[in-house]
Amino acid sequence: MANTGPIRISFQYTQDDFLQAWRFYRSTLWMVKSGKPIAVLAALFGVWLLTVIGFQWYIPLMFLFALEEWFDIIGELRCWFYYRANQNAYSERYDLTIDESGIYVKSPTVEARRSWQGYIGFMESERVFLLFQGKRLFAVYPKRAFQDEDQLRRFRKWASEGIRVTS
Repeated sequence: MANTGPIRISFQYTQDDFLQAWRFYRSTLWMVKSGKPIAVLAALFGVWLLTVIGFQWYIPLMFLFALEEWFDIIGELRCWFYYRANQNAYSERYDLTIDESGIYVKSPTVEARRSWQGYIGFMESERVFLLFQGKRLFAVYPKRAFQDEDQLRRFRKWASEGIRVTS
């Protein structure tokens, strides 16, 4: 018989949770999907410039741009610095009670109840759930906090039934 009671999870965020969320979110953006081809074009353009006009001070910038487009170095660093700058907030232990009506969050500094209707969408990766509160604003819930596949299944079910996706 399937469990239908609330899900109770507890976790502390890790830097890896944020990096995984950032990488996953970033991978869904159309700009990023064109990043690798742009990186190749930038590198080819840099090679072409080298052969046509020779070395100039600005030509290495094309190769740096290509590396940035390919690896998203600045985005990764921004995520890392953001996590470090706000480490006090993220080092708290979060206790969540999740049911068909929404999510109740409790920590030493936060106590909030958010209904599923308060979210505009959700996405799932291998390691995290992203619940969107706005266009680029999302809450991160690491899958490692869930005890078993039944809890993950119920979370998916409640989120998909309760979140009304708007365009």
